[in-house]
Amino acid sequence: MESSGFSQKKWKYLSFALMGILAAGVLTQPQAFALTDSQLKKKFDEIWAAINGLKEKDTNLQNQINTIQLTPGPKGEDGQDGTDGIDGQDGSNGLNCWDLNGDGAHDETEDINNDGSVNVLDCKGEPGKDGSDGQDADVSALEARIDELDARVLELEGGGPGDTECTDLIDNDGDGHIDSDDIGCGVTNGASETGTTQCSDGLDNDSDGYWDYDGAGHVVVDHTFPIPIVVPVPDLACASASDDDESS
Repeated sequence: MESSGFSQKKWKYLSFALMGILAAGVLTQPQAFALTDSQLKKKFDEIWAAINGLKEKDTNLQNQINTIQLTPGPKGEDGQDGTDGIDGQDGSNGLNCWDLNGDGAHDETEDINNDGSVNVLDCKGEPGKDGSDGQDADVSALEARIDELDARVLELEGGGPGDTECTDLIDNDGDGHIDSDDIGCGVTNGASETGTTQCSDGLDNDSDGYWDYDGAGHVVVDHTFPIPIVVPVPDLACASASDDDESS
């Protein structure tokens, strides 16, 4: 802690000042100080003793000050929040997606889609590549479901399946045609959906990739149309379902 007493320099100045005052009194008023040398020396000794006494008291006081331990008091309660300050100025606008050079102007080179305007439409990227074609539809499952629904309709209308393949409401040979719609029933006189001729038996007898007179049950996906479609592949060599030769 900083001393509040006199420093050594200050004590020196005080001593000189007191002696100066005393000497001035002697010189200006010698009659008031008609003292012998011994008496004058005694006065000076008394003054020095008084000065030294003050110095000692000052030293003791400074020692007491130095030994004081300052203990901080308890923390006071937080004060109330001050009022909100004034809102700051708005920041500058960000760049538009079309502003390729960051100058804020609609430049001709920024008209990416060449529609005569510079706007967000110019921010679109290039179209992505077409995805791969999906799997072909399972036509047989769909036809089987249709057969089930047709049979249910007949049942609700009071009809019912017969005893032969051409009356049982079932696609017995799996060619997608049921009963009288199957060319095999015409060839076998209603006895069987599987025909007895090469052009009605459901086989590719000449191994040319084409089947029977109607190509039933055998299809390909035709991609020449805007939307791929499934088409049957009949053998054009068959003149009718009754024809027994697919190769001619």
